Amino acid sequence: MKLSLVKKVWSWLIALLGLWEFGDIAALFVPDFGTIPAFVWNHIIVGLVLMIAGIWAALTRKAGTAKTMSRIAGAASVWLLLSSFILRYPLIGVGVWNDLSVGVLGVVLGILNVNR
Repeated sequence: MKLSLVKKVWSWLIALLGLWEFGDIAALFVPDFGTIPAFVWNHIIVGLVLMIAGIWAALTRKAGTAKTMSRIAGAASVWLLLSSFILRYPLIGVGVWNDLSVGVLGVVLGILNVNR
């Protein structure tokens, strides 16, 4: 079964969310921010997972593979939502809002990609 254009666009949006989150790799070079390794590494790993899952889902021709990648992206997004509270990040207001925004968008796009 061939993937629809809408699903491919949603998959590319997931990949872009991952790129945004992976962009925290630059934080390793920002004074005082890189001293929070769990915070930084969580963003880098989740961003990488979202990028790989989104790109893979967008480029595959198999609907089943795209659904699996969308589920992985959704699970990574749920982790991003929960990790702010589980890892007990310091209160960095903008960072927490960024995680919540990316997490919610990732979950929504993942669900839409699986169910449509």
